[in-house]
Amino acid sequence: VFAWIPTLTSISRQSIFAGEAPIYFPGSISNTSAEKRLWQKLWTDKGYLINEVFYMKKLADNKTEFLFQDMDLRKITKAGLVVNSIDDMLHGITQGIPGLLAQTEVWLKKGYLSNLFDFWLDKDFDVFVTSDHGFKESVGTGAINQGVLAETRGERCRIYKHESICDETVEQYESALKWDKAGLPDDLFVLVAKGNSAFRSTGQSILGHGGSSLEEVIVPFVRISRRND
Repeated sequence: VFAWIPTLTSISRQSIFAGEAPIYFPGSISNTSAEKRLWQKLWTDKGYLINEVFYMKKLADNKTEFLFQDMDLRKITKAGLVVNSIDDMLHGITQGIPGLLAQTEVWLKKGYLSNLFDFWLDKDFDVFVTSDHGFKESVGTGAINQGVLAETRGERCRIYKHESICDETVEQYESALKWDKAGLPDDLFVLVAKGNSAFRSTGQSILGHGGSSLEEVIVPFVRISRRND
C-alpha cells in the first residue's frame, strides 16, 4: 500500500489511525498526540464502544507479558499498537542500509515481534502489520537555512504555513519540488527533495524519510491469522 506524502510520522502514521486524509486532522498535523482519539473515533463511528478500542504506542522492546498485565483486555475488539524499534534504529544508524539491516536482523532474532503477534493471536485476533513510511538513503545537496520560517525541517521534506515562502524556496533550490497538496490542510505547503537528494550539508549521506520516492512511499500491509477463513 502507499504511505501518505509527505512521509512524516506525524502525517502518514496519523492517517493510518484516523483512517482519513490529513485534511481531516489539521489540529494535530505536527505531532502524534491525537492518535488515540482518532483511533477511537474511527471505530466508535462504526458502532463500537469506546472501551472496546485500545491504543498503545512506544512499545519498543518491552516484554509482551508485562505490557498488558494490568489491563482488562476481555472487552477489546480493536487494538492499535505502535512499535518504534526499527524507526529508532533508523535515526541512530551510522553505517547506512547494511547497518540498519544488520541491526534489524539481530532485533528480529530476539523474538519480541513474534511474541507480540502470538499474544494477540492467542486471543483470537487477526494481526495486521504495516508501516507509516519507508526510508531512503540520500545525499545532502545543501541545507536550507530559514530558521523558523519552516514549520517542519526534515531531511527529505519541508513544510510551510505560507505559500509565498514555499514558492521562493523552490526557486532558490534545484533539489526541491513543490508537492501537490491534495488531501492536506489548506494552510500546509510542502517541499520534497528530488531524487536521492537531502536538505543537508553537501555530500552528507543520511537515511531519512519525508519525501515521495518509492522507497519511502511503498509500505507492506500483511494480515496474520490462525483462522482458515
